[in-house]
Amino acid sequence: MKSLFLLSLYLCLLKNILTYNPVSAVRYARNWWNRRNPKYIGYLDYGNDDESANFVSQCLIAGGFSTTGCENNKGIGGTFQKVVDLENCLKKKGRNISNKVPSGGFPLGGVITFNNGQHASICVQGGNVPLIASHSPNEWVRKF
Repeated sequence: MKSLFLLSLYLCLLKNILTYNPVSAVRYARNWWNRRNPKYIGYLDYGNDDESANFVSQCLIAGGFSTTGCENNKGIGGTFQKVVDLENCLKKKGRNISNKVPSGGFPLGGVITFNNGQHASICVQGGNVPLIASHSPNEWVRKF
């Protein structure tokens, strides 16, 4: 029974890794970096001062990443209100997140969190000096 559980978990993680298309995620970021997609709820309306987790999770979902099985993904389509919840989901699904540029550069469509887990961005151009997009404030191609 334990083997079956581990196999199911492995297949679920593998599905998320194989179905995520970073080019599609970046395309979404390029289209919506400076405005809100009306399809999604804006958490600013509910007293949250940071829209970054919401925006980054929208980008990931547009790239095929599934937030199914994660906690606190209460927004439309499984978006997150808080960076810590986005980080926990990415870890649970076997995705790398970083708060600094790793040696060898940062991958396209990767998630960067900083300010002690208070802000999230998506990498829109990978490399040793990645360019990122985020909300709150709306930013495009900000050097990290």
